[in-house]
Amino acid sequence: MLACEEAWGGRILQLQLYLSDDGPLQPRYLQLQPLKAIPHAAIAIDWRIYPVALLFADDYAVLADDLDGPFPALYAQLASAMQTGSLMTLHFDLLDEWPGQAPSFDSEAVVDLQAPGGPEAIAAMRRCADSVRLQAGTLGSHN
Repeated sequence: MLACEEAWGGRILQLQLYLSDDGPLQPRYLQLQPLKAIPHAAIAIDWRIYPVALLFADDYAVLADDLDGPFPALYAQLASAMQTGSLMTLHFDLLDEWPGQAPSFDSEAVVDLQAPGGPEAIAAMRRCADSVRLQAGTLGSHN
C-alpha cells in the first residue's frame, strides 16, 4: 500500500506491505533454509531496478529508497516511476543461502500499476506528500 505519512519535516511517501497472516514476511512455498537476519529487497518497474531498504514496523514492512530524517521514504524518482510505469515487481531476498551459494531473490510480488485507478491513486498520494513540502519550500530536497 502506498501511504502518505507524517514525518518531522512534513509528509512522506512510504510503500507499506501488510501480511495476510501474523507470521513473518516469508515465501509462500515450503523452504528448507531459515529466514535471513537482515533480508534485502529491490523494486523493478518496467525492467528498471531500484534498490530499496526492507524495514519492519509493528505489523507491516516498509520498502524505501530514501530517508527524511529518521523516516524511511520513497524518493520522488521512484514515486514518479510508479505513477507512469506499467508493471512493478517487488523482489525479496528473505532466506539464508546454503554455504557457497550467492545471495539471490527468492520471492516476489507483481503489481499492475496501470490497473483502473492506479495512476490516479499514486498521483493523489504524491500530492498529499508534496503539499506540505511545497508550503515549506523544501520540495526536491533529497536527504
